[in-house]
Amino acid sequence: MFWGKNKYWNKITRRQFVKKSVWATSTLLLSPNVNFALGTASEGEAMISPSETAVMEYQDYKFTFVVGTGGIPAGGYIRFGFPTCASYNGLGSKINWSAPQVDNSEDTGFVSVVSNHDLTVDIETLEHRVSHNLSYRIKLIANEELNLGESIIIEYTQASAQGIAQTCIFPVSVGITEDEEAIPIAKFPRVKVRGGEAGHIRVVIPSIVRVGEQFKVKVVILDNYGFPAHDYRGSITLQSKGQSQNLPESYSFTADDRSKHVFPGISFQEPGKFLIIVNDNFISADSNSCWVRSNPPEYKLYWGDLHWHSKLSDGLTHPREGYSYARKVTCLDFTALTDHDTLLDPRGYWSLACELAEEYYDPDEFVTFCSYEWTSLSALGRGYGHRNVYYLDDGEPLFTCTDEATKNPDGLWQNLTGRNAFTIPHHPADGGRSVVDWSYFHEDLQPLAEIYQGAGNSEYYGSGPPYSVSSKGEPGYYIQDALASGQKIGFVASTDSHYTLPGGNDILSDYLGHRHALPALTAVYAPSLTRTSVMNQMSKRHTYATTGKRIILRFIINKEVIMGDELTTTEPPSLAVMIISGDTLIKQVEIIRDNDTIYSLTDNTDQVEFIFIDKEFADFDLNSTHYYYIRVTLSDTFWAWVDHNKFEYYHQGWSSPIWVTKG
Repeated sequence: MFWGKNKYWNKITRRQFVKKSVWATSTLLLSPNVNFALGTASEGEAMISPSETAVMEYQDYKFTFVVGTGGIPAGGYIRFGFPTCASYNGLGSKINWSAPQVDNSEDTGFVSVVSNHDLTVDIETLEHRVSHNLSYRIKLIANEELNLGESIIIEYTQASAQGIAQTCIFPVSVGITEDEEAIPIAKFPRVKVRGGEAGHIRVVIPSIVRVGEQFKVKVVILDNYGFPAHDYRGSITLQSKGQSQNLPESYSFTADDRSKHVFPGISFQEPGKFLIIVNDNFISADSNSCWVRSNPPEYKLYWGDLHWHSKLSDGLTHPREGYSYARKVTCLDFTALTDHDTLLDPRGYWSLACELAEEYYDPDEFVTFCSYEWTSLSALGRGYGHRNVYYLDDGEPLFTCTDEATKNPDGLWQNLTGRNAFTIPHHPADGGRSVVDWSYFHEDLQPLAEIYQGAGNSEYYGSGPPYSVSSKGEPGYYIQDALASGQKIGFVASTDSHYTLPGGNDILSDYLGHRHALPALTAVYAPSLTRTSVMNQMSKRHTYATTGKRIILRFIINKEVIMGDELTTTEPPSLAVMIISGDTLIKQVEIIRDNDTIYSLTDNTDQVEFIFIDKEFADFDLNSTHYYYIRVTLSDTFWAWVDHNKFEYYHQGWSSPIWVTKG
């Protein structure tokens, strides 16, 4: 008989498509991988062809399994798992691999099997325990014995690759009986999903330099989904808005570039605010703005993402791909992989996470931190909320929320005391996952908090994009609530990307409006790009947060006190604000004092600079303390999903506060 696409089936039986009641954190996560360290291997080999494709490209695939020395008895089975882009808001089907099916040979993802043996074919579905997104497995049950060296071929046709350009692992395991847990084979087959044709350009330059200082211009050619267009061989022109030196007029990309080229030794020859324009006749892009100073600046401005996940816990792929993406695609200066303690600890992956952070640390070029997410239950569920732990040094211990000694913040901070470390609470008002118990506070070991990420805006109740109704944004748990209680915390923004995309993917997020692709960035004012320098400045709260735009935000009181610091004065404070937005316009600038807007400037311009004197300060009580911070709203917008609906929001930025005491 014929069943499938031009393939002869010999003694193959078909079982109805069955939805299994299986809960998993990730299709791939539960199976060890040889590149990780790595569980018991069963006998047998598996291959997949082709082993490379492009984002969302349709192809026919062939899985081949060769039976190992132990054979597979009647009643045993072989299971082939599919990658899944775990997705909140039900968006996974838009970017996952085509769902395998056995009902229609003319439809996508059709599965057929070639073998000389009697096999039963099941398509199993697994439901992600958090996102409720479905992933899939093909299960072949042997109705007769399979012997050493025998091959079984699975055809998976008209199948679309996933919408994330990463290496995809297809876990394969073997079970001896129907009721026995399957054991993974030694090496899983994989497919490299690369970017498609060029559709966008990213241009990144430093935010602050002095006149004549040499710097690098980083140009990345991206496809229509925001991933490197590795096959790009086009030519670009480069133009400087500002007098520059050593900037080439044009460049032709080669195969060795792999979509990215770095132009070193560039400099601006006059003070001002400038940028670089790159064009290839079909697409063009402006860089972020650069503030060129006449004198050497005390601080440079560095950009990073302090919160993302990998397959070491519940992320999509290997940390190496995340680090590579951060450095080569989003062009970050610093980053921190923060996988969950509750998943790192039982798998013994903490040491591997630290080893990788050390491996990718490149002083003056790319800073990484040994870090993790302390994943306590939400305060609403009698926990304390999630806090990320950051170490300056490698080889520090993993203190978990499941350990009796470190199950609450006080215990965690007690064990961190004396170490070069601090913690950052994240999406603190998200009632569905991690409402933070703000009654616990440590000014030295909790200097910062996450004001924004893809899950929602944590500034105040009602700020947007909101937490979804299904997970709820809880009044009383926002950043402004913590500030009002007297806590001194600076601001950061992070992606919390479970797609392993540090820095986010603004193009993919516009396409999907999806929280795990939404960009978010932390800016740090620091004298140099080293672990010590960046961490020291973060501990001083010399940071600000944005929804992904590299705006320059400068906030100083009385000509000397910068964001994150404290000041005592008897005179009304003089607030100096400067904002440079680059390739977007500034829609509104607000000065927030004690959670109220006391001054607002509305102007569609790419640069704002003004001084505001808070004359009402004269009426405040002696020894009273008041905090000020800046909120910037840009004219550019982005999409985000809230409860299965797509909404448009303005990009924003927030300075860390300055605390002023009247005395």
